[in-house]
Amino acid sequence: MKISIENENSPEPAEDAVLDDGAENFDVNEDSEFNLTMKKKVNLKKKDLPRKKKTDVSELKERVANLTEELNKREAELVEAENRALRAVADSENYKKRMSREGEDAKKYAVQQVMEAILPALDNLDKAVAVAEKTEVGGQLVQGVEMVVQQLKEALSRYGLKRLDVLGKPFDPETSEALQAVEKDDVDDGVVVEEFSPGYSFKDRIIQHAKVVVAKNPAHGSPAEEE
Repeated sequence: MKISIENENSPEPAEDAVLDDGAENFDVNEDSEFNLTMKKKVNLKKKDLPRKKKTDVSELKERVANLTEELNKREAELVEAENRALRAVADSENYKKRMSREGEDAKKYAVQQVMEAILPALDNLDKAVAVAEKTEVGGQLVQGVEMVVQQLKEALSRYGLKRLDVLGKPFDPETSEALQAVEKDDVDDGVVVEEFSPGYSFKDRIIQHAKVVVAKNPAHGSPAEEE
């Protein structure tokens, strides 16, 4: 802002006196008290500026760190929630599969208990027929019983009953129960040489183990005897 001062008594315009907002226009001498004071104030402001900037940057970094930590926490919670949802879906699917499998098994093995109840009677009929044949008693009666037994076995086989084939084969504890061991020179150790009662499977389950006699060959000996 400039203000012109004119002398009323002078015909000519007086020399303009210029007043400026800057400190240097008040005093030509740079070392004047006013100029020195203004310079000090400016220098103080310049010194404070970096300190303020450092404070602002530090606060900004702290806020960024807090926000990053909060974001990581929320992401972890989201991942955990997704995992829980996936586990819930998997558990539900497994439950459905298990129920479906159990339903299929129940349907598949629905007559198993009936089979298990019939087998003892079937075994007794087989034994009775075998005894009658050896004693040659009964004639036509034995033949009739044999026919009934055969028809019963065929009917049961259509529902999945199967007689186990163990005679003449190595003893298998999964299918047979050894009741006795007999010495046999012409048979390998552990071979089933006689069947007291047959074993049966229903579908893929063993529902009755065969009761058998197992060969023991003296020539082979047991591992303990060989040592």
